[in-house]
Amino acid sequence: MTSRLVGVRKPDPRIFAYTLTLLQSKPSEAVHVGDRAYEDVLGAKLAGLYAIHLATSEPPSPIADKAVEKLEDIPDAISRLDA
Repeated sequence: MTSRLVGVRKPDPRIFAYTLTLLQSKPSEAVHVGDRAYEDVLGAKLAGLYAIHLATSEPPSPIADKAVEKLEDIPDAISRLDA
């Protein structure tokens, strides 16, 4: 999803809401994985999604539900979201 298509930029929660509408999903059923603490993690949290921070170039976000340093760690992080 691009901000140009939606007309807003992250962390505006409307970009996440638009995507959820297209996917016919609820925020509580969705996980956003992003590498930017401000744009990705904050935006996802503002929209009510779970947020996983792929912290490869900045420190892990304190508001992320989980943080990982490698792509291969994402499935395990998702499985531990409610743990």
